[in-house]
Amino acid sequence: MTRILSTLFSCTLFAVAVSAQGQPETNEPGNDSMTGAESVASNGQCYGQLGAAVADRDFWSFTITGPKRLTAWTSRRGAEITELGGTATSDTILEVYDPNGFFLGFNDDYGGTKYSLASVDLPAAGTYFVAVTTFVDPYVTTFANGDYALDIRCEDPPGSSTYSIAPSEAEPNDDCAAADSTSDGFEHLETLQMAGDRDFFTFTLPYLSRVKIRTWADASTTGTGCADTKLWLYDDACVELASNDNGGTGLHARIVRELDPGTYSVEVSDHLRNALGDYRLTVDIEVLAAQDVLPGSAGCIGTGGQPLMVVPRPGERPRVGSQVTTDIANLPGGPCAILL
Repeated sequence: MTRILSTLFSCTLFAVAVSAQGQPETNEPGNDSMTGAESVASNGQCYGQLGAAVADRDFWSFTITGPKRLTAWTSRRGAEITELGGTATSDTILEVYDPNGFFLGFNDDYGGTKYSLASVDLPAAGTYFVAVTTFVDPYVTTFANGDYALDIRCEDPPGSSTYSIAPSEAEPNDDCAAADSTSDGFEHLETLQMAGDRDFFTFTLPYLSRVKIRTWADASTTGTGCADTKLWLYDDACVELASNDNGGTGLHARIVRELDPGTYSVEVSDHLRNALGDYRLTVDIEVLAAQDVLPGSAGCIGTGGQPLMVVPRPGERPRVGSQVTTDIANLPGGPCAILL
């Protein structure tokens, strides 16, 4: 771990540095397609460089032996000079593909930065692919190319959840403004009451979270189920963020997203918004980061009269074995000693 001291004052710094050797890209331009993808560990870090002349795409492959939850993210490498000796890219896109080359998910920006984080449930053993590419702005002739780090983490999926039955919907709840409330661990047993009916539910995230929303077959309310549901996800301005038709069990839907703090709405309807029937909706919320900036203790303000602040650089997601740059703020004037 590398830390940069942001101060004009002279200080003695004691630091413990932990740095991992990421796997460098070696197959350019052969890794521009899945057939030339470079292999990386299913819990590892690799370094790449997006070419300067075109909108480059680098494919990386990894193999799992059973169902896993994938979290992959890009970040800048190092502080000022990257490991490949160039300039860090400023805007990436991540794409995830299954062993047959079918698209599973993607992410452009996350956490207020232009780096990317994709989180996808991988259903079975096999070799999967992650592609890193540069964002292409149709109004700008240059590309955000340069060096990047890609971290891949595959974890065992969580066990089955225990749900609480939510209160019945309050019709009409046909738009974001009239949405019924939901939250983590709720199970909704609801009904699309006529062709074209749309049910909206809203939830609020205080922290960066991973949200899994699913519909399931159900006929417990009227005796007739909606056979083919679809989900739509909206932000606090009711702007669509994602949708899914058949990503769940059978013809039912599933949306899995990393979401920043805020208020969101979910729409449930028939896949063509033209059928009725019962359905089951579940919402699972996993907090990923309860605090993005790590302040010092207010009870230990130091000689400067303010708590020290350890501030991660934008676009860097700390994890064991990766390289992270942080700034230390609110240092006192004059000589000081800091133990990190």
